[in-house]
Amino acid sequence: MKITFVIGLSVLLLSACHTSRTALPASADQSIVNKYWKLIALDGRPITTAENQEREAYITLRADSTLTGHTGCNGLGGHYTLQPGNRIRFRDMLSTMRYCDAVPWESVFTKALNEADNYTVHNDTLSLQDSRRAPLARFVAVYLK
Repeated sequence: MKITFVIGLSVLLLSACHTSRTALPASADQSIVNKYWKLIALDGRPITTAENQEREAYITLRADSTLTGHTGCNGLGGHYTLQPGNRIRFRDMLSTMRYCDAVPWESVFTKALNEADNYTVHNDTLSLQDSRRAPLARFVAVYLK
């Protein structure tokens, strides 16, 4: 009986310590979540898909605080945090390591994600900024037809 009680208590305590990432804070801006954001500019320069590029560059911010995407050459993943005042932070970013000369701006893209600390949304355009400069990256929402 004592062993069953101790095991049950241990399971209860361990489950109480578990934190879930499935819900965004109530104050988080839901308008940027669960959308396909196609990269259209980096450091104010337009981004176009090269003829021999396999995929377009994009990110998707999921409701469970994970990010998936593509740099135009490599797959991309990680986590993000939204905070009041349009604050955003990307962390634990991972990427595949393929070499692609068709995407010379790939490192600028990943650097922009790492440096961004806030965002703005106007219509279907998402801009990622840091507190010191103009937009690091701009995206447009793409909707399935």
